[in-house]
Amino acid sequence: MIKKLSIMLIDDNEIDLYLHEKFLKIKDLAHQTSTYNNVNDAFAYLTGSEGATFPDVILLDIQMTEEDGFDFVYRFEKIPMKHREKTHIIMVSSSLAFGDIVRAEANRHVLGLLSKPLNVNDLIALLKEHKLL
Repeated sequence: MIKKLSIMLIDDNEIDLYLHEKFLKIKDLAHQTSTYNNVNDAFAYLTGSEGATFPDVILLDIQMTEEDGFDFVYRFEKIPMKHREKTHIIMVSSSLAFGDIVRAEANRHVLGLLSKPLNVNDLIALLKEHKLL
């Protein structure tokens, strides 16, 4: 049996958000999902109150219109460690540009970079590799 996680999805594409949430439900991977279509709304939740529950995993789109995934990671790093220490970021992108791959792999807060649309089996393999499942 797969351990169920709390997963936050951040993507400005509503179709990708819908599909990725459905894929997670089909594989029964998440006990809780939250979706945000921009970085600011996700951050408002994470930093809005002391009682905010940080997710186990954040699936984060790289290319978004207002702020991109790397902007989110930069802001995430500024949250006190005691709040974010058990949260893991996995970036997703429809165009796996070499520069994005290098930036994602170089960031210690990013577990990996997966292509969109999300292949949940690849996600599960990455989570198992990092002993999150």
